Amino acid sequence: MAMNEKTVEILNDLVQINHDRVRGYEKAAEETNSDDADLRALFTDFANESRGYAAELSELVKNLGGEPATDS
Repeated sequence: MAMNEKTVEILNDLVQINHDRVRGYEKAAEETNSDDADLRALFTDFANESRGYAAELSELVKNLGGEPATDS
């Protein structure tokens, strides 16, 4: 059981990192000049990818019987 707990802890660290990434990319998109739509779209895509990674990792945590991290 200790192995699952350690795995859940590591996975939750990765979930938190991805939550941080989402916030960072969203902030970057917000602060990008409106005339640079391509860059803004890129940051938005990166944020969406990070949300997806966090969701996948959270599912793994649940499968191991853990509670997924919700904060960053």
